[in-house]
Amino acid sequence: MAEIETYRFDVPPEWYALDLTDSVPPRQVAQDIMDELGSVDDDNAPLFRDDVTGLVERLRLENDGLTSAAVLVRTEGGLRVGALLVHAVRDLEDGDTPESYEQFARQALASGQPGQQSLAVQSWQLECSAGPAVGVVHVLSAREPGEADAWVEERAIYAVFVEGTRQLVQFTFTTADFGTFEDMPSETWSIASTLTVELKEFA
Repeated sequence: MAEIETYRFDVPPEWYALDLTDSVPPRQVAQDIMDELGSVDDDNAPLFRDDVTGLVERLRLENDGLTSAAVLVRTEGGLRVGALLVHAVRDLEDGDTPESYEQFARQALASGQPGQQSLAVQSWQLECSAGPAVGVVHVLSAREPGEADAWVEERAIYAVFVEGTRQLVQFTFTTADFGTFEDMPSETWSIASTLTVELKEFA
């Protein structure tokens, strides 16, 4: 049996990695993206900077040291975050299969969480070069505690069960900007399906 040593996948040029280590201040992560874009004079720049800073701060608090992230940046109509991608390697327990993952994901997402209402859940099984996969699309409404207004998010989640290991790579794409994708499931799977891994044998 082997374990994942490294993995990679292809993303379009409008995706930018977020530094989730403590080596760079969160606000500098946002500024570095803006500098790369050359859009620092955009009227939406201050809000974009705040949004990216907030995402980095939140993800660093939640990070278990195994998680990485990227944002899709939209520039038409004003600089803004179109979508978030969080990806990580997860160990499998005995009995974990694509079928059990799909069943658990559908049940867990349909039941919702505090402050969230599940609106739709769809799932299916897929194949890519790295191994079998499960795809789940989840539409939900969410509301911050004490706030009256809610927003709607769409999430596309992919769990790729890497052949030759007891691990999976999970991709979670989230957007509240429904103009970001024409077809979120196909566009996000076109990214996740490019997954390639390097394995390390262990005793």
